[in-house]
Amino acid sequence: MIFIGIDIAMDKHDIIIINDLGEIIYDHFIIQNNHFGFKKLHTVIQSCTKSVNDIRIGMEATGIYHNNLRDYLISKGYTVYCTNPMLVSLSRKSASSHDQD
Repeated sequence: MIFIGIDIAMDKHDIIIINDLGEIIYDHFIIQNNHFGFKKLHTVIQSCTKSVNDIRIGMEATGIYHNNLRDYLISKGYTVYCTNPMLVSLSRKSASSHDQD
């Protein structure tokens, strides 16, 4: 299984790709929030695996900025999970407070 994490912003998206062991397959890279950027991401994903069934993509549901990328990836057959950034932040804070116990 390959996991792709996408940090969504208005003009660009930061991306990292890891495998199910947590090993980095494709280190941090940036795509523009446009069709050319989406095609670049699709090409990178295809270089990692040929099967869309091996891919899970997670991204923040940040305003409307994630909509076009989400729709593009779904149209290519990928499984896409949109997370609420507030819940991710709360989860991160909760996890770090347990580390200090």
